[in-house]
Amino acid sequence: MEKFILTDGVIAMNNEQLFYTKTENQKNSTTIQLFTIISLAALVIKDVEDDATLSNFGFYLMLIVLVVAVFSYLDAIYYFLFRTKSNKKLIINEIEKVTIAMDTDQEELSHSVSLEFSNRKNKDLNFRKYENQLEPFLAAIKKRNSRVLINKEEI
Repeated sequence: MEKFILTDGVIAMNNEQLFYTKTENQKNSTTIQLFTIISLAALVIKDVEDDATLSNFGFYLMLIVLVVAVFSYLDAIYYFLFRTKSNKKLIINEIEKVTIAMDTDQEELSHSVSLEFSNRKNKDLNFRKYENQLEPFLAAIKKRNSRVLINKEEI
């Protein structure tokens, strides 16, 4: 099983499938932001409920905060549910196209790679430039799936 180092984890492959594993220290920032918003709203509601004249204010404030949070993450929820590929079912023969975003700026530390599968779902990967993992990964994909198209796009 071959392994390739990414900026946020490791991707390994056998002859049929890719196995993507995130590193343990990566935090999901959207979950933390949502938890912070709800916690702050709960603190405000607790302070407002002590005052009898503003008892309905807490309910409406929490409702507004939840509606704003849902609408602000609606595109992320859609992308997660319908456009991304599950980490457990990355079949190599289903890959149709590999798109590499080549940055002309030499300051960039990673290459962005997007794998497009036959059901039009995507999986985005970021390879570190200085580890030279991109070319061996592409060669391994091409060896296992000869139909894959590799596109390099300049940003």
